[in-house]
Amino acid sequence: MSCVRGLITSGVSGVPSVAKEDDLKIISKLDNLLGEGEVAMAIIAPYRGLRVTPRAVLYPYIDFPEEFNVSRALEDIKEHLLHKDLLEEGRIIKRLYLLIQSPGGSVVSSFKVAKLIRESAREVISFIIHFALSGGTLIVLASNRIVMGPVSHVSPIDIQITYRGIYVSSNDIIRAFEGITSLFEEISEEHAPYPWKVVAKKMDPIMIQEAIDTNVLTKMYALRLLQHEFSSFKDRASDIVETLVEGYPTHDYVIDCEELKRVLGNDFVVCVDELSEDDNIRRLWQVFETWFSKYKDVASDRHIIRYYIKRSRAKEE
Repeated sequence: MSCVRGLITSGVSGVPSVAKEDDLKIISKLDNLLGEGEVAMAIIAPYRGLRVTPRAVLYPYIDFPEEFNVSRALEDIKEHLLHKDLLEEGRIIKRLYLLIQSPGGSVVSSFKVAKLIRESAREVISFIIHFALSGGTLIVLASNRIVMGPVSHVSPIDIQITYRGIYVSSNDIIRAFEGITSLFEEISEEHAPYPWKVVAKKMDPIMIQEAIDTNVLTKMYALRLLQHEFSSFKDRASDIVETLVEGYPTHDYVIDCEELKRVLGNDFVVCVDELSEDDNIRRLWQVFETWFSKYKDVASDRHIIRYYIKRSRAKEE
């Protein structure tokens, strides 16, 4: 989940990172499907990335600029709703439909983005057209319900840390240490086979402790999201966190719709193919597919953030 790269904030080539959606076809469809005071927001990491030199391409990850961009979008939304007297007490959006497409990034920034979303809306319904991985999965935990399709998936939220120049899961380091420890429980060091001793001497105690601490950190952040007063998962928060942090063999494990139902519960995860064609969530999914397609191939080193606020015709008239 922790991804390090140069802090280049040039954003999208020719397209602002944060803006109200201006596509009239998308706006018209959203306007027909959203209720008064409801909001749709898209956070999309395009596939292409931004070419900065002939050989270098920067791909979008969640880091410091996303914190400010999401905060800016939510503040713009709240100001509009406040002007129309459509915010709940405490400046809370009553329902936010969130399209999230992200490979993840910094655990700190991912948590702060998720926290902004969780504290801003009483109900969050997330749509994952393709993937929300690692830090993106952490953002998904700010939802009350999650909608997924046949190729959608999230991932475990174990943090990736650098070990000898490569990224590895914190769980890999912890499990390696536990494996060596269990071997030496069976036999004394004096009588241990030579290969065991070599492997044991290569274990870095500081790296082991860092891996343990990063897992603790991730659990703390995830629990804060799941135990928030607006969360639907308060009663099962600890079990959910343990599963997502330590319950899978690798960081690349595909958690699809059915698997996420097992983790979060059947009532909180919607497999879109199970819905009827006239279901409002199914119709929103189709609009979000179009929304996603509009931005998925734009050259960008930042997540593209777009939003639409349901207009209150009666108040405007």
